[in-house]
Amino acid sequence: MKHYRFDGDQHLLVLQRGEDVLRSITDFVRDREIRGASLQGIGAVDLARLGQYDYERKDYRVVELRGALEVVGLIGNVALRDGVPFPHVHMTVTTQDGKAFGGHLLEGSRCALTMEIEIKDLGAPLERTPDPRFNLSVLYDVE
Repeated sequence: MKHYRFDGDQHLLVLQRGEDVLRSITDFVRDREIRGASLQGIGAVDLARLGQYDYERKDYRVVELRGALEVVGLIGNVALRDGVPFPHVHMTVTTQDGKAFGGHLLEGSRCALTMEIEIKDLGAPLERTPDPRFNLSVLYDVE
């Protein structure tokens, strides 16, 4: 992974073939103690692991796609969860025939050629709170 820094609070990560997309983002924000950020990116993966939230089970179903996949959208944020920086990222990929698939980015999604990910440190912490109704940690206050 290469890292470029702009204007103090903006970062560009450039991933290389074989790198785990979510693990790379997670390691980067934890190593730099980034506690609140927005992120976006593009690139290509040859393995996409996407989570689809099941409202009845209150858990994610995993969808795996393999092959030449364009990442047409990677978007998310970074917030503290249990005091540790946690990236919450969605990814949309397209297949060679133009079909699109998207969901929560899961570990194991592998960079095929390159990924270019911009991370903007917001300069203030965001905090996720567990919401037992959904078995999720959310940015809003749970009552």
